[in-house]
Amino acid sequence: MGLSLSLNELPRRAPAECVWQKYEGTKVWRNRWVLYNEHGQRIFTLLSVPKSTLLKGNAALLEVENEWLYHGLGIDGVLRLLGHVCTFRVNGMSRCDMAADFCPDEAQKDIIMGLREGRYRVSGKQNGSDFWSVNNQEWVPEMWRGIRIPHQQSWGHKTSAIKWKLYYKSKELHDAVGGKGFDKPYIVDMWREYGMDIENVWRLEVSVQGCNQHVVCGEPFSYRLFRKNMNGVFDALLKSRFDVRREEGHKDKTNDEQVPLLKMIDYGTSFKNYRRETMAKRNGRITLLRHLVQSIDTP
Repeated sequence: MGLSLSLNELPRRAPAECVWQKYEGTKVWRNRWVLYNEHGQRIFTLLSVPKSTLLKGNAALLEVENEWLYHGLGIDGVLRLLGHVCTFRVNGMSRCDMAADFCPDEAQKDIIMGLREGRYRVSGKQNGSDFWSVNNQEWVPEMWRGIRIPHQQSWGHKTSAIKWKLYYKSKELHDAVGGKGFDKPYIVDMWREYGMDIENVWRLEVSVQGCNQHVVCGEPFSYRLFRKNMNGVFDALLKSRFDVRREEGHKDKTNDEQVPLLKMIDYGTSFKNYRRETMAKRNGRITLLRHLVQSIDTP
């Protein structure tokens, strides 16, 4: 997530138990600061003092690491951290990435493969694909064994305002560490807590640039709307911008049958009772573990 801010002052100190690190600026911004927590994990990057005179002198951009959107800290917690060191105003979202993770059933598997093979299409969008060939020694579930799996089918150009990706997230995280466990364990931990098959999770992801230029749910796609109704925003984008249809040979393509890859009503129902662990509890458990290890090492 990227948030456009107005800074009334430049941060001069770090929040408690955090560390600021200054880096070289970018082509657009003179200042680039990264905030790390006490464990050395990056929380966000703050870009300020624009080089272009087209931007106001107090303009800034906050880029939040996605790990914190999986935990109790969340975007509100990140903004509270920034609020400890300076006053600011959120003007809007410059970019927002949203995704739904799911374990495909046979019908969804057929759509995934059919999008690659041309039996299905996403209306009005071109599809590009990379592929994985899977052998019988790999850990993948039986439904994917020995076949050519399409990894990261994508719709939209790099410069497109709205881009979609569909990919095998379990295999991506597994292969990132050479098959020895999973990369980004905080994602896999969440899958386990939801009762998902961690070896068979796929992800449908949408990346929206210039959010306030798009109308979603009847109003501009603002930060306020995102906070109020994230599931509804994703569902609206899914229905209006990811229209999957079966290729039936009709001259008028609008007559082809719609075959939604995801049904967001099921998504919303399955997660409604889940209580997310707060970062305070998570950090408390890490601290307790360290104390236990220290006591074991002490005669």
